[in-house]
Amino acid sequence: MKKKLEQMEKYLKTLNTLSANQKAEFLEKILQNSPDLQKQLLNYFQTSIAIEKQNDMNFESLVIQFTKEYIEQLEALDLENPDYDREYNFSGRYYKHWEVDQRLVEDEVNELFDGFSAEMMKDTAKGDIQLVMAQLVALLSACKLVKIDDPNFNLGGDPNEAFLMNFNEVVDVIKPEISKTIFNTETVSISIFQTIDYCTKQPNTSIFYPIDLIIAFVLEQNTDSCIAVNQIFNKNTSWVNVFPISYLESIKNQPEEWVKEAEKHSPTNLLIAKRLLEYLAIYDIQSFHFSAKELFSIFPAELLDLIAASVDTAIDFDFAKEIWLIKTKRSLKVADYSRLVSMLYKTEKIDFIESYKTSTTKKFYVEILEYERRYGHIMQFVSSIKLSIYELKDLLLPIITIYPSECYQIIEQEIKSHLINHVSRDSYALSASLLTFLLSDSRNTEKVRQLKSELCKTYSRRPALLNEFSQIPL
Repeated sequence: MKKKLEQMEKYLKTLNTLSANQKAEFLEKILQNSPDLQKQLLNYFQTSIAIEKQNDMNFESLVIQFTKEYIEQLEALDLENPDYDREYNFSGRYYKHWEVDQRLVEDEVNELFDGFSAEMMKDTAKGDIQLVMAQLVALLSACKLVKIDDPNFNLGGDPNEAFLMNFNEVVDVIKPEISKTIFNTETVSISIFQTIDYCTKQPNTSIFYPIDLIIAFVLEQNTDSCIAVNQIFNKNTSWVNVFPISYLESIKNQPEEWVKEAEKHSPTNLLIAKRLLEYLAIYDIQSFHFSAKELFSIFPAELLDLIAASVDTAIDFDFAKEIWLIKTKRSLKVADYSRLVSMLYKTEKIDFIESYKTSTTKKFYVEILEYERRYGHIMQFVSSIKLSIYELKDLLLPIITIYPSECYQIIEQEIKSHLINHVSRDSYALSASLLTFLLSDSRNTEKVRQLKSELCKTYSRRPALLNEFSQIPL
């Protein structure tokens, strides 16, 4: 919202210089060219009587009606027998029969949901937020409730889960339209009340998490409705547990209250946990560390990167060390190791490095040794283990210019051994690339020239090999 206000500032300056007649004339011209804006205007400036009438409309009957229609359309899909008469254009490679079936079914499902989103886009543009909320609740319910078979797994698994992914795409499509549409403040509040009231009366309220996100987004774009919506939550406190994100959005202009409530709901809601930590990292770094320790025990994988970005050794050394130790072990990236190493004692550092001296983590082990400038240890390591030709470049890159002769001997042996049993062009290209790699140090040039000549003579009846080797830059 702050960004939106900043963007509006330059336009407001011009607007404030205009007379009432100029504003009216400009508005009239805009309205003449936009039927949707005409409807938005009517919806925005409804009389209190019209709003009261809207409040009395049966939101539940709308949802039931739409749910029935959506289920019927979803059930009409034939996931087992694709329509081969549909036009499709698959290019780039040969497609197997099951792949064609899958694409055709996916396209048919996508077209159906595109129709749903197009209808909602129209209603959103008219400013009819109540109708749009009813459609969204109904479509979500239909995606969950519809019973349909997909015996050939053309949607990749559970059809209901696939439909929910399509539902999320519908939401992504209409969000920009919601952002640019002007809604009546009271209508927004009423529609949100009706939506939450309906959802909380259903037997399984957990399915409405996406609706919580949508309501929060609507409130973010229509902050004038926050006070009224917050009053709704205060009168119906049990609703807060079902729609915590919307509730927090309604009190966003009360920072202290927001933090207090976010702390209460963060242990059970990952999104709230992330938003709380992002806020505290900026405005209260001490509280950030307190909350981060608690929440990390609940969402370790999901919050690791977020916490690592702000954790401070000066505030909590042990926690920072724990976070970066876990992050480095998971990522196996030298960039993370470079942050961790300053927190380790000498013996801890040695133990950490040696723990990666294994067959599955040798690349990371070599990268650490390179970071520590322990090139002799790299040479000893690669000389003492069985190497795969596919990993030679990665493991020898740090020492090719320090130990060129030793690297040559290792690569020569691997190439000769490899070419005995491998006759594919990929194998020839790999061998040629390794010979090119050896040229990184000019001291290897003559040896590479001789080895290339030897291999070309040995395998003179392999034209693909000769072709690949001809590209070695000698």
